[in-house]
Amino acid sequence: MISRAVTVVLMRIGNLGHDQIRTMLQSFGLMLQQFNVLHILHDKNGKAAFLMSITDDMIQRMSNTSRLVSRLIYKELLRREVCT
Repeated sequence: MISRAVTVVLMRIGNLGHDQIRTMLQSFGLMLQQFNVLHILHDKNGKAAFLMSITDDMIQRMSNTSRLVSRLIYKELLRREVCT
């Protein structure tokens, strides 16, 4: 069992890392969730991905994937093609 003190230290380190990554991404006009979508799609190597599969792979699954994808399209960082 991990002690409470170790847990607190790990949480603080995690928050510090999260804040640094968030600051770095803000300089590119991105949120962490948007970067996560881009990372997931990059790992697909150009293969089609359904919104549900992106949502399943998200670190923060409470994110609205459709909205995130729409914002990335608006920023011209992503292109969406309708599959039939």
